[in-house]
Amino acid sequence: VVNDGAEAPAVVMGLSGKPEQLLHIPSVLSARCPVIKRFTGGGTVVVDEDTLLVGLVCGDSVAEDVPRFPRHLMEWSEEVYRSVFGQEFALRENDYTSGEFKFGGNAQSISKRRFVHHSSLLWKFSPDRMALLKNPAKQPAYRRRRDHTEFLRPLHQIMPHHSRTQVVEKLCTTLPYAMGATEIQETSLDKAEEFLKHDHHVSTRILSEEDLDAALQRKL
Repeated sequence: VVNDGAEAPAVVMGLSGKPEQLLHIPSVLSARCPVIKRFTGGGTVVVDEDTLLVGLVCGDSVAEDVPRFPRHLMEWSEEVYRSVFGQEFALRENDYTSGEFKFGGNAQSISKRRFVHHSSLLWKFSPDRMALLKNPAKQPAYRRRRDHTEFLRPLHQIMPHHSRTQVVEKLCTTLPYAMGATEIQETSLDKAEEFLKHDHHVSTRILSEEDLDAALQRKL
């Protein structure tokens, strides 16, 4: 599943993330930026119209020889995405990087027979929106406490000879074959949304202002 940009800016946190530790809450409230807790773990990201959102929804026939554990699946994803981003691309801890710079973050949900690996890839980013996030206490060693503007490099700089449309098309056409598909079948959004009518566990939620105020009080 490839979404070419989010409909509106939002902060998206991992399931166990604590707003008071990860966000500048007064700034988030002032900007009236929604804060979403997703159903997977991982770090906190800002998504907006310049974020490419990719979800690999995989059954047990995909990557059959890869153990269903986070680290193994992350390493598998590195090989899959290298077909899109080339040899300069690397997985560093849980980040997608080019050299010393991050351009993508990831999270996973793993069950007995299926897994979801989803990524947010920065085509561009807004420094003002990134400033809503704190420099987290827990971070990969290669970040070296750099703030977001020094730590991130968007894809339009990493791939200057590719347009955004070309990158999205490459994601759509290259990823399935890199995952082992023999053919690609397109479907409509309406047909895909039919699956949401089936019974399923829902844990993703939008935090209310009351939730954020309570988190701010915990910090105080």
